[in-house]
Amino acid sequence: VYPYKEIIGYKPIINGKSIKKHHGITRAIVGGALLGGAGAIVGAVTGGKQYDVVDKLAISIFFKDNKQFEMIFLNSETKTDSFTYKTLQESFNLLANKLESIISINNANVTDSKKVSDADEISKFKALLDEGTITKGEFDAKKKQILGL
Repeated sequence: VYPYKEIIGYKPIINGKSIKKHHGITRAIVGGALLGGAGAIVGAVTGGKQYDVVDKLAISIFFKDNKQFEMIFLNSETKTDSFTYKTLQESFNLLANKLESIISINNANVTDSKKVSDADEISKFKALLDEGTITKGEFDAKKKQILGL
């Protein structure tokens, strides 16, 4: 179990390919046996079949301190037009959207922390200026450096 605030990124993994099957010779023989020469020609021409498959559908989630977790939705060859694939792809997309939201919130929190820490840092140098430990020029230079100006 990892807390949401530890999530820093993710990577979708979708490995797939197109499969083309040629049944032209078999169809030509059957067509020729049933309908003669014309059947053989029609059988040979209509013998090809092509479809897409995915053999891995997963998301790698990256956490702080180089931790990683892989959520596997599918790990066997499945046709992309099947009910199984479509159902798993929907769950995959829901998780990806949730991770986007979590990462966005985490990045906003990091930005807010940075602003607070910059303000704290400037306040520390202001106190040093008020004490007389540093000069106004040193304070201004440090302030510009902290603000990236």
